[in-house]
Amino acid sequence: MYRFDENPFIRHIFKFCINICDKIICVSDLSLQEMKNLWINNDKLSRFVSWVNEDEYIDKQKSSLLLNNLWINKDDFIVLFAWRLEENKWIWLTLKAFELLKQYPHIKLLITWDWSYKDDIIKFWKNNKNIYYLWTLQWQDNINKYYFSDVFLFPTLYKWEASPLVIVESLMSELPVISSDIEIIRKNFNSDFLYLIEPTIDNIVNSILYFYKNPVILAKMKSWMKNYAISNFGSSKANLILDTYNLLYKLR
Repeated sequence: MYRFDENPFIRHIFKFCINICDKIICVSDLSLQEMKNLWINNDKLSRFVSWVNEDEYIDKQKSSLLLNNLWINKDDFIVLFAWRLEENKWIWLTLKAFELLKQYPHIKLLITWDWSYKDDIIKFWKNNKNIYYLWTLQWQDNINKYYFSDVFLFPTLYKWEASPLVIVESLMSELPVISSDIEIIRKNFNSDFLYLIEPTIDNIVNSILYFYKNPVILAKMKSWMKNYAISNFGSSKANLILDTYNLLYKLR
């Protein structure tokens, strides 16, 4: 729960209800600050960090059944967009950017999500041969999508982002990330492993072309990523949740 400033009534109800909790795990610094603004006891509050099981992420070749089904060639340069299809996630800027990238037939955009604007995006997709759209994927295919992509595009203007799981998954898969140059992203991730840009169509185009034309730089970024991801977002970060449950068990 967050964004209480938008609904004072919910704010008062939530404050009353949440005070009975023994422990509160906040998903971002903003939500943590909101809890403090509600005069919640600081001893109850913890800051959650997204994590994944690194054992699920193993090296794979850029070929799969999904690639064959999409008629994508192994040598194509795949830009992955796997997040909610909302305006504040830059979906329309991304689609317009790929209209400008038509002159590069090997650069393909793969969209894998199902949310608002779906029908409009399907119409756009059908008229652009360099854009592919998949609906919800099975878990293993959900992991595989990172391994048959070359760059992950996470454009956001959403100030409530914490440490988005899709970025964590990308880093664990050694997939370079293009994201927004906003404070919340800079604060939660080492900028050496992300390519941060201002939200414009030209910047999206130029950042994609930068990686497309510089495979050596792309490979160098990939070589550093997994160790960073394991150290900062690996399964050891699950200890916060485990420790919380153990604490609550002792309080029973």
